[in-house]
Order: sequence, then structure tokens, then C-alpha cells
Amino acid sequence: MKKFFYLIAIVLSSGFLFTACTNDDDPVYVDHDTVSTVYEYRNKNFNYDSVNGSYYFYDIIDPVLHEGEMVLIYMSSAWDTSGNKTWVLLPNEFYYYYGGNMYNLYANFEFFSDEFRIDVYPNVSSLPSQFVGVTFRVMIIPANITYLRGYAPPVDYRDYNAVVKYFKIDESKIIQK
Repeated sequence: MKKFFYLIAIVLSSGFLFTACTNDDDPVYVDHDTVSTVYEYRNKNFNYDSVNGSYYFYDIIDPVLHEGEMVLIYMSSAWDTSGNKTWVLLPNEFYYYYGGNMYNLYANFEFFSDEFRIDVYPNVSSLPSQFVGVTFRVMIIPANITYLRGYAPPVDYRDYNAVVKYFKIDESKIIQK
């Protein structure tokens, strides 16, 4: 009888162990409540920041970002050989042609829950305050939790078209600002 009791106890306790297991190490994370949104800014006036020597533009994020959302900002000022805009992820270095002059610039951005700011650092002391022909796209997308755990991101964020495809962004619904 003692052997039978121990056998039953072992079977029941091992059953509890296996039912308590979870699959928290699954590298696939699906965000079900963030709807990817894209805002487009064209020919915006930038203000000069004498403290850090940059030109900046900022805007309010409305509605505010929630935990699990992040911002990517892409810039385009050129077209490829087939006539399509080329998009580069910020931060990045780029060339800007205006008024017969070529400027070598570095652009960076930062964002908070309620606003973002784009900074452009010129290699010259003066620069036009309006970037004619430059388009910025600000994407609000789900943050990839698995990336924070050390896994590779599900998409190469540097590839604008791959990001649009992965997050199922309808480019006809881009909000013009």
C-alpha cells in the first residue's frame, strides 16, 4: 500500500510540474492593440538651435504613445532610377542640394510619449531654414518586445518597404501634416 501511495504522489506531482510550464521564451510577440500610423511632413521650416548648432523641427504626437509603441523616422530627398522615392532611416548622414549648393548634413531624432524632434546638423554655418523637397515620414509602430530580450528584430528597420509590408501599413492612409 505504501508503494502505491508513493507512486500516486509521484504521478500527481509530475503532472502539476508539466501543467505549470509556460512558453515565455517564444520569440514571437504580437501586439494586438497598436495600429501602425504614419505621418508625413513636407517642406517644413526648421528653427535654429544656437546651443547645439542644429536646425530642429518638432511636433506633438496625438494621441500620446503608450507603452509598447515606438517611433521610426524616415527621410527622403531623392528618387531612385525608376522614379520611386528612396527612404533612409534616421539617424543618418545625407546630402542636400539647394540653391546650387550641396550640403553634407547629419539628421537625428528623439521622441517622447507626447512629441518628437528632428535635429539636422549642418557642416556649414548657415543653411536654409526650409528643407524644400525633403519629406519626413514619422511611423508609430508596435515596439518589438522580443528585441528587448535579445532576439533579432522581425524586420530590418532600415528598409522602409520591408517595414511597411511587415506592419501592413496602407500608404494611401498616410496622414499629411
